[in-house]
Amino acid sequence: CVINTYCYNCTTEKESVSNWQLHKLEKEILEKLLPYCVSDFTLFDFSSDAKVIRKFRDVGQFLIIAKNQR
Repeated sequence: CVINTYCYNCTTEKESVSNWQLHKLEKEILEKLLPYCVSDFTLFDFSSDAKVIRKFRDVGQFLIIAKNQR
């Protein structure tokens, strides 16, 4: 099971936040998924075979978007 984490507007005092593993999908994440994030943490399940999410499934079955974490 692969669960990727994308941090949007996040910082931490101990280490820098890096979205390097999702860099090639960043534009699509911001355009297509971020509007659905109504809480600080949103879990996306990409097990569906719908065309719109196939490219996300290529990097893992799940994605958590963390917003505004300090």
